[in-house]
Amino acid sequence: MESHIRISCPLRVREAFVYAENNNCAAAFATGWARLMSLMGSFAPGENPEGHVLFGEVWADWAPYSFAWGVKRLHRDDLITTGQFMLVGGLIYHGPRDGDGGFGNLAVSLTRLAAGPDRVPHEWTIHT
Repeated sequence: MESHIRISCPLRVREAFVYAENNNCAAAFATGWARLMSLMGSFAPGENPEGHVLFGEVWADWAPYSFAWGVKRLHRDDLITTGQFMLVGGLIYHGPRDGDGGFGNLAVSLTRLAAGPDRVPHEWTIHT
């Protein structure tokens, strides 16, 4: 079985990278992105007599600096237009502005709320 990954939002990736560079958290972004690519690339279990291909896609999430992603199982004859998602999730940005899900990060973290905003690191985590 083959594995393919399409990045549907290259400008969003660039925006997130620039944001990370400007906020001294480029390593955190690179780590989160590498983990996502590794996870998506791991869906290549070998030959499949049914002719299926695993196709991963990353697209812009509605929250700034975050991404949605999915892995589909497709038939080799119809690589993009059909197929069912096997797994979906997000690469979600968390940072000092996490809170109630409002503008800022549009993310919520109870652990971060308990720690207080001064102690929250920038990070991108995989959610499924």
